[in-house]
Amino acid sequence: MKKEGGRGQGPGVSAERQNRAVGIESYRKLKVWSNGIELSRRVYLLTGQFPLREIYGLTSQMRRAVTSIPANIAEGNARDNT
Repeated sequence: MKKEGGRGQGPGVSAERQNRAVGIESYRKLKVWSNGIELSRRVYLLTGQFPLREIYGLTSQMRRAVTSIPANIAEGNARDNT
C-alpha cells in the first residue's frame, strides 16, 4: 500500500507520483546523492592519512558523519516510496 500525502505534498498525491512528475526516477540520479558519495570517497581517502591515534576518535566520527549524508537521502526516498 502506498503512503499518501506525506510532508510537503497535497492530500491524496503519492510521493512516487510526485517524483515522476518532476522527473526523479531514483535517488541515485540526484546530484545531491552523487555529491554525497563523492564527498564520502574523499573523506575516506583523507582520514586514511590521519595518525593512528585518531582512528577511534576524529577518523571514526568524520567517516560516520559523511556516510550518513547519502544514506539519509536513500532512506528518505525509500520511506516516501513505500
